[in-house]
Amino acid sequence: MFGGVERESGRTFLIPVTDTNADTLVAIICDWIEPGTTVVSENWAAYCNFKSEGFTHRTVNYSIHFVDPDTGAHTKTIESTSRAVKVFLGQYNRGEDYEYRLAQYMLAARCKAQRVSPFLQFLHLVPNTDWNLCYVPSYSGRDS
Repeated sequence: MFGGVERESGRTFLIPVTDTNADTLVAIICDWIEPGTTVVSENWAAYCNFKSEGFTHRTVNYSIHFVDPDTGAHTKTIESTSRAVKVFLGQYNRGEDYEYRLAQYMLAARCKAQRVSPFLQFLHLVPNTDWNLCYVPSYSGRDS
């Protein structure tokens, strides 16, 4: 799973991934995050291309500190979200409904952040969705 959380609004995206190379992760970031946004991540080689894609990229080197003393950058928000998702999914829920459970978590998290009922939000989404446009993008790397 790869994802992000907008700190101000709590908006969350979570994408199931089988490949965590730089091309895959940069493609997801480009699909889900507006150019010019500040992206904060741990200091990992697969994240090195974020800056070249038009994002401000701040990193945290866990071997030195958990909060960068110069920039204040930290990954506490996504780390706590990751823990909450793991609890929500349960220890053995990695089966065929994994993507649906991630979507369920994201809906619940967004409704909590907006202080609206998940059930009522779902009832609003169903008739207002163009089901012909629904697809799950493939993140096995960038298409040429």
